[in-house]
Amino acid sequence: MNDNTKQSGTMLAAYIFMILSTISLSIFVITLAWMIPMTLAVKSRINQYKPSVGLGVCCLFFTGIFFLINGILVLVTNENSYGNVNTNNANNLNQNEQQNQAVTQ
Repeated sequence: MNDNTKQSGTMLAAYIFMILSTISLSIFVITLAWMIPMTLAVKSRINQYKPSVGLGVCCLFFTGIFFLINGILVLVTNENSYGNVNTNNANNLNQNEQQNQAVTQ
């Protein structure tokens, strides 16, 4: 199993803003018709890079005036913004605790 995965912090932040804007605009039921698919499209781009110019422009126009930041974050994401993330943090913490206990004994 591969312990390192690629993840983009800017797309993760855009996804969080998309969730917030979807919730805030959910009082208008018709807006959910485009907000939910755009939110899922942003979520799918957190771990895998795909060019997202069209998605970024749609986020700028359709996510509300206060959440323009998520459209900008989607537009500025490039292939270099994806970095390795260690998914084995719990195992590393347990190993560190065991090493600390061994040193103190």
